[in-house]
Amino acid sequence: MKTFRMAFRLKQLPCVCVTLFPFLLSAEIVLQKPSSGAIVQLLPENQKTLLALPSHAARVARLAADRAKGSNFGYHSDALKWRTSLPVRFSWKCTAGEKGPFLVRIARDPGFREVKTVISRKESIEVPPFLLNLRLGRKYYWSVSLDRGKKISASGSFMTDSQPPRWIMLEGPCRNIRDLGGYATADGRKVRQGMLFRGERLNENSFNPALPGRNRLMIEDAEYLRNELKIRTDLDLRSSVETAGMKGSPLGSSVKFVNIHCPSYQRIFGDYGRPTMAKIFKLLCDPANYPVYFHCSGGADRTGALALVLNGVLGVSENDLCADWGNTFYPRLPDNMSQKYREKFNFPATVAGFEKYGKPGDSLQKRIENYLLTNGVTAAEIESFRQIMLE
Repeated sequence: MKTFRMAFRLKQLPCVCVTLFPFLLSAEIVLQKPSSGAIVQLLPENQKTLLALPSHAARVARLAADRAKGSNFGYHSDALKWRTSLPVRFSWKCTAGEKGPFLVRIARDPGFREVKTVISRKESIEVPPFLLNLRLGRKYYWSVSLDRGKKISASGSFMTDSQPPRWIMLEGPCRNIRDLGGYATADGRKVRQGMLFRGERLNENSFNPALPGRNRLMIEDAEYLRNELKIRTDLDLRSSVETAGMKGSPLGSSVKFVNIHCPSYQRIFGDYGRPTMAKIFKLLCDPANYPVYFHCSGGADRTGALALVLNGVLGVSENDLCADWGNTFYPRLPDNMSQKYREKFNFPATVAGFEKYGKPGDSLQKRIENYLLTNGVTAAEIESFRQIMLE
């Protein structure tokens, strides 16, 4: 796998205009799949089916019923996975019987100015998610070349499906990482992708007050987060006990490290939670800090509470906010929630905590906005955050 990873790099390659070199097409590398204009699905079907349900209650009921039948909604199937996206399969034909290796190029622009490349010895290749991490609802271009570019196909294109979440896959053990972008808002816009990423810890929690935990990132993963996602700020929501007084990010000195212990669920309404949430929000009103990777230990409770506030004040629907919260737990949601947890600390209870910040008929977005204003965030700061985060 490491050899394959090394063959896949971000490069600045010149655009090859096939209209200027028609003799290159006489050979006959004909692109097949994805066909021009095809929509490439990024989420496994079990994830899409569950997320399409209209409410949190419907998802819990579906998961519980499925588990009762012994299938657990595909959890034990290799083909139906959670916290992941699907690989993308590319195929082509050589009419003159040419043999590989072939160079497959995938780019976000038709000029192939910034391109990812992967090598295949066959006339097809299935590219793992961690090598692409494609954006949702975007057009991509691809081509195949042979013999060091002496023969090159015409360029093809495809669209990615627009269904959130956009999972960010790494080669190492860090999981539960996803883009906060891609969701529709109440005013008809979408949350911008590539700006805020939520996930789990980049280094282990400390078991020694004087010694931070070991780095969990492979070298290639750290390079990907820095160079392709272009993370500028590592916002660590863990406590000082977990971080052991860390002064820098596991991503390296080029990434700003900020450690603010964030509360979770209904604790965000307490005496510590309210000013702390305001402090974090103010950090995210500065465009110089973006893109930001924010995380606690597992990327669930504290990370989930912050994600709720951030996308909530942007106008993402309550159902989408809840689905994003559940994506951390699916498909084990009916199992891991005791009665006490359901009543006190889970997502619906947290949403109910915003009720006192509005009047009857107010939207959840308005209530979250009032919550932030009450805690010392200004209207100008909220507008600044929206300008940064909304397409």
